[in-house]
Amino acid sequence: MGKFEKANDLAILAGARRPQWAQQVAYDGAPSSASSGVYMEDAISSVLSVEMREEAHRRTARVTVSVVDLAADYTVTINGTACTALGPFVDAEQIITDLVMAINASAEAPVVTASAVDTDDDTIDDTVKIVGDIELHFTIDISATGTGVLACVADPDTAGLRIFATYRKSGSSSAPAAWTLVYDQDFPLDYRGFSERPTVAAVDRLYAELYDVDGTGDGASVTYAPTVMHGPCVTE
Repeated sequence: MGKFEKANDLAILAGARRPQWAQQVAYDGAPSSASSGVYMEDAISSVLSVEMREEAHRRTARVTVSVVDLAADYTVTINGTACTALGPFVDAEQIITDLVMAINASAEAPVVTASAVDTDDDTIDDTVKIVGDIELHFTIDISATGTGVLACVADPDTAGLRIFATYRKSGSSSAPAAWTLVYDQDFPLDYRGFSERPTVAAVDRLYAELYDVDGTGDGASVTYAPTVMHGPCVTE
């Protein structure tokens, strides 16, 4: 490769125009193995994206019935207002559709809008999708009577972020073996998420740790689902 071609490739890499996106699945705690995080593909620059919401301008929560009791009552509480679907039910799908009606008919509408969703394409609605009508955070909690159990996965409201890296080996030299903290600082996140374009010219793998992931005022049974994506930028 000539000097011009090499310089052109380096300029493209530095420009970070073509990220090869990969999701970092595990983000709890510091990186625990050599394969944690995402490989940087010999890139010079990368893009890190932490999405706290499915859509930045609205909070989303998804409620499912993890244990079906057709005689039970199921409650989703929005901003302190209980929205209850009263049993008995014909089947599990009726629990979903009745919860949607209860939420949309409650005093908290128009704070949120609920809809029934078929997530596995079997023509049966199995999830209550709840989306905020305004940008502000809404609180959510779930409960059921009898042996019924609801599950809720929701966008978090706040989190902390730390970024770690391991480094490449060149020739016969020995690269540092340990994961080390990048930037020597923590980043406090709100629902708007986080985006940065780190320089990764000597980096082998990059890892984003999220801690204190929380939805202010939510019930203890709510699970949070931020998304961490890395996009090492390669030649075009």
